[in-house]
Amino acid sequence: MLTPRMRAALVTTMVEARDWNPKACSEAIDRMDATGRFQHQAFYVSVVGRYVSALTEDGRPRFTTPALLADEGEHWTHTPIEGRKARAICTTHGLPFPCEDCKTDPNLKPLDDPKSWRAQVRVEREQAAQKRRQMTADQEARRDAARHEAARKKAQRLDAARAELHQGDQQ
Repeated sequence: MLTPRMRAALVTTMVEARDWNPKACSEAIDRMDATGRFQHQAFYVSVVGRYVSALTEDGRPRFTTPALLADEGEHWTHTPIEGRKARAICTTHGLPFPCEDCKTDPNLKPLDDPKSWRAQVRVEREQAAQKRRQMTADQEARRDAARHEAARKKAQRLDAARAELHQGDQQ
């Protein structure tokens, strides 16, 4: 969480760097702080610094408003949340999903049991493994049949050669 002094310093930085409305900057920093993503204030400084200094390929500022500061983007690079998926946010209340209001609202359909999809994935994985095992067994059976056939032909050739040699001894 940001201290009031640190929040004021970040707002001042954003206002001086981009000449944005101080109230909008303060609200953006509050939204970013409300996500609870960081335990260290240095990450907030890093994110705000990247946000205000981000440029497009032609050298213009990438962001023209502080409103996108809390959203996912390149300015979160090299922070602990880089590469993590964004938290689901309740579209009705703007809080982390599912929020308490959504849980108690009788008009909303309850979420499916989270264990049910896990069970479905487990079943699908087992079916895929069984299919692979069956394919392997079929391949092994074909290979064994081919070896058996090769051994039988070799035995026939050897028997034919013995018979030919044996005929020569009898004459």
